[in-house]
Amino acid sequence: MSTEIEYSTDCHHVLRVAAAIGRTFALHDVADLLHQPVAALLPVMDEALALGAITAHGNDFAFCDDDIWREIVEGIPQPVLHSLRVARRHPAPQPDGWDGLSMIEQEIAELVAQGMTNQQVSKQVYLSHHTVNYHLRQIFRQLNVRSRVELARLLPRSRRGETD
Repeated sequence: MSTEIEYSTDCHHVLRVAAAIGRTFALHDVADLLHQPVAALLPVMDEALALGAITAHGNDFAFCDDDIWREIVEGIPQPVLHSLRVARRHPAPQPDGWDGLSMIEQEIAELVAQGMTNQQVSKQVYLSHHTVNYHLRQIFRQLNVRSRVELARLLPRSRRGETD
């Protein structure tokens, strides 16, 4: 981005989804598109506010500058932008259990079930260990498990990379 604002990867991701909604957006709409609880977005919203990318606008948020918003929107491939806007109008029902996990969450769950630490998983999937920890909390919530052991028991042997 040429605005010279250095966003974290997570913040940039959330801002791209928000920009697809419009110059002004409701946080719950962003959370819905990301299939995340609103509370999970608080750290990245704090970052975006602190960096001056967005501001509170009544009960919503707005991009502080049309140039920032435009640059973010123009960085989203048109088919993705279209899909985000369609998804906002027609949200898909959320599946439960394993099918409710994103592909990266499924991959992380499989690696954790194989006995990897968060640090090892982060190197395997090229994400920070903080991001892996965040995804792991989401996995635990979605699958209603409280520990790595419960997660490993829940996953079929074929998903854990085990054979007979």
